Formats: sequence, structure tokens, C-alpha cells
Amino acid sequence: MDMHEFMGGVRARLHRLGYSDLALVAPLASAFIKPSPFGTSVIAITDGRHTTDSAMERFDRLRTWFSGLVGNGRGLLLFVYANPPYATVQDIQKARFYTNSAGIDAGFYDLASGTHWLSYSQFEQDVFGE
Repeated sequence: MDMHEFMGGVRARLHRLGYSDLALVAPLASAFIKPSPFGTSVIAITDGRHTTDSAMERFDRLRTWFSGLVGNGRGLLLFVYANPPYATVQDIQKARFYTNSAGIDAGFYDLASGTHWLSYSQFEQDVFGE
């Protein structure tokens, strides 16, 4: 699967679930928001194929952006790679992202194998339909 195909599938699924597109900020490839009475959900997707930044460095660039959107809700920062190095996968799995009092979940998707991992199961259903 390529990035365009992956993003098209995710966008269509999230729109069916009531998410709306957000204006992009660097280094995001796509972003979505779904307000609800229980708290806002924000999903941000970044293309990690052409960077050497760590997961924390990427999140640090987005901390203020997430803070202004999530409030008391939840957020997900999904990193997309093609054959990511094991150390990169471990970096994401160990990451703990926080903005104000909200936790921002981490995740990755491998375009080459179709494998993925998310730190919070609510987003598993939303992003991957599982």
C-alpha cells in the first residue's frame, strides 16, 4: 500500500464516523477532529518516511497545536513509515505525550507490511476499523 491509498482509506472511514478535516500544520500529512459531549477527539497523521526526528521531537512541534484542540478529550499522533527500523518502533511505543492535562496517544503504521500499533484502543476502531 502507498501513502496516498492509506490516507484515502483513513479519511473515508473517519468522515463516516463524523470526523472533520483540520487545517494542516507542519509536520502533519493529515488531521481530523470530532467534537462530542464527552470530549474532543483529534487524530493527527505524520509521514515519518523522510525524517530522522524522534517521536518526541515531532510531538514537541505539535504540542501547542494539540493543546488548543483537545481540551479534556483525547488525541492520537500516528506515525506512518515503510519498513521502520526496530529502534523507531520502540521509540514510538515508549513515548508518553502530554499537553496540559490531556494525554496524546502514540501509534505507527507500516505501509510495507500493513502492521500497526496504537497505545489506546478507541482509536484502533476509528483509524483501522478493527
